[in-house]
Amino acid sequence: MKNNITFLALIAALGGFLFGYDTAIISGTISLVKAQFELSTSMEGWYVSSALVGTILGVSIAGILSDKYGRKNILVTSGIFFALSAIGCTISGTFTELVLYRLLGGVGVGIASMLSPLYISEIAPAKNRGRLVALYQLAIASGVLVAYFVNSYLLSLSTSNGFEESSEMVRKIYVSEVWRAMLGSEIIPAVIFLLLLLIIPKSPRWLIMNGETTKAKKILLRFTDAEEADNEIQNVEEVLSKRSVKIKELFSGSFKIALLIGISLAILSQLSGINAIIYFGPKILEEGGLQLGEALGGKSLLVL
Repeated sequence: MKNNITFLALIAALGGFLFGYDTAIISGTISLVKAQFELSTSMEGWYVSSALVGTILGVSIAGILSDKYGRKNILVTSGIFFALSAIGCTISGTFTELVLYRLLGGVGVGIASMLSPLYISEIAPAKNRGRLVALYQLAIASGVLVAYFVNSYLLSLSTSNGFEESSEMVRKIYVSEVWRAMLGSEIIPAVIFLLLLLIIPKSPRWLIMNGETTKAKKILLRFTDAEEADNEIQNVEEVLSKRSVKIKELFSGSFKIALLIGISLAILSQLSGINAIIYFGPKILEEGGLQLGEALGGKSLLVL
């Protein structure tokens, strides 16, 4: 039963892998896209940050949609957005199209960043919840790392002689405009994520919220005994029956310190400048005198 829960958590955590992958894969494409579309510095910044605008939108709607349609269904939607973004970036004919597809991918990132850890926390027993939710953070870091290696591999592949007899379209994607292959490579983890989501159950907490307690108990019994399942259902029902609270009440009582620590960590992680390194690390190394291929390889080793 423990292994089943871990497996479900790993599937949900793939949303975090896609988050990290989508965030980092762009790093190898910046100089290539800038040269092809003759971007100004401001347009280059818009290309890099466009996905973040989509992320804001995704985060804004994820809670509302998941409460109405379920965590699983909206996670599937995020996977579809990831896949469509990857395909769209591969075939984009103009810079505007490319940005629009990056925005779409950003929406998927925003949704996954909220619902993947939420789903894990709602499916996992209390005694394993913290450890399993942590898989999401591990998945983000893994996605970032894999993206650098993929970029490095595709760039080296583009300089090989393996596509001499390929069609013009294939040579365009993998040789002359290899950034298309880099951005399009996300289709592989996106499809895997979508297929695996088909086998996970709905969130028991969401089912209880919508009056489907019998279905929720059946799911809980797959991972725990009847007594623990009943306790979990009772706890959820008690929480749902309590009155709503004002935001200021969250910063009082026993949750005050934990909430302040959580908010501080989120703020400090952004102020640390890690996003600038993820996005522009290869470019910084390029401007330091390395070739793009060396920069991507060096960045991968730095992450390790």
